[in-house]
Amino acid sequence: TGEPKYQDYWWLATACLAVMANETSGDTEQLIIKNDNELLEYSAVSTSSSFSVERRVLAVEKLNPQLPFEESERPDDLDKDWTFVSRKNIQKRVYHATSNLDTLVHLLKGNIGTGLLALPYASKEAGYILGPLGLLFLGLIATHCMVVLLESANTLCKRNDIQTLDYAETMQFAMRDRGAHKIVGKISKVTVNTFLIITQFGFCSVYFVFIGKNLQQVMYQTYCIEWSIKAWIAIIILPIILFSWIRNLDNLAPLSTLANMCILVGLAVILYDEIYQLVTNGSSAVPVASGKVNSFDTIQSLALFFGTAIFSFEGIGVVLPLENKMKIPAHAKRVVYTGMLTVTILYSSFGLIGYLAYGDDIQASITLNLCGRDAGTAILFLLTKLLFAYSVFSSFLV
Repeated sequence: TGEPKYQDYWWLATACLAVMANETSGDTEQLIIKNDNELLEYSAVSTSSSFSVERRVLAVEKLNPQLPFEESERPDDLDKDWTFVSRKNIQKRVYHATSNLDTLVHLLKGNIGTGLLALPYASKEAGYILGPLGLLFLGLIATHCMVVLLESANTLCKRNDIQTLDYAETMQFAMRDRGAHKIVGKISKVTVNTFLIITQFGFCSVYFVFIGKNLQQVMYQTYCIEWSIKAWIAIIILPIILFSWIRNLDNLAPLSTLANMCILVGLAVILYDEIYQLVTNGSSAVPVASGKVNSFDTIQSLALFFGTAIFSFEGIGVVLPLENKMKIPAHAKRVVYTGMLTVTILYSSFGLIGYLAYGDDIQASITLNLCGRDAGTAILFLLTKLLFAYSVFSSFLV
């Protein structure tokens, strides 16, 4: 088959060191050694402890590998050689692998954004009975679709001996496996990428507006600075561009963790104000007694409810990228189930309580209902808006 090349020695040495490192941790590894120009694949097929992952990192660092390809090199033609893609993904999982907890944090951060703050208004459009039930139903559908997507990508990876696939590649390989023409597969790949660009562009546009609006309100109420929202959006563009250069999710884990903490604090403040509204207003805040809320709304208003609710479940765009960066990809499904169960329960309860507290006066974003009753609550509500602005900023990065 020809003389062995330097790359073959390097991959063989890496695999041997990895196996020796894992012997003490009881991991099961699979080595498939091929000759000459073919890939030496190293892939974990069972649960790997953090200790064994650290040993693999040390083994690779000692050899100081250099990747012979660029980050964006993924062949458009499915009949071409994909072995270098597998090499890149193997090395990324050694250097920049994320744990189950890191992946869960990113998944929560990818879902909990500006859509959460609009759910009380969405519940108003559907009613305090249909609203929470509708959110639970949509949450189940979103979770099912995420799991189906993961299973489909994993099945195609096994059939084609590829480590990972993104959204468009999953569609392209699926079309080929169904016997579609090569041109049809390429068109389907372009179609998926186009829809992803449109949806992410829409989400991120809302992020810019939300951050700019909150900064505008805080700076005006604090320092009487009357700048337009366009000026504040222009100011935040530079830090967003700089942080967007961070390509690895493990480096973003601290930012996502801090953002989730900000969301928890912000939700606690909003819950405090909602309880205050329900308690101090007495019977006027009770839905049946006040008549300010409806159990069901009109058919026409349901369209706005479903649009807002579907927008809030925006995390499906990060499912495959998160799974592709996990230390143990086999745990992706349990992470999705845990994260989406948390998100769905949070969405349903938050939308219901917010609508019951403010009634028909609920705003498109519930933060607009936070009006300070004194100096202390005014400062608290301003800080809450800043916390949500930072959490949305972090969502843009993920």
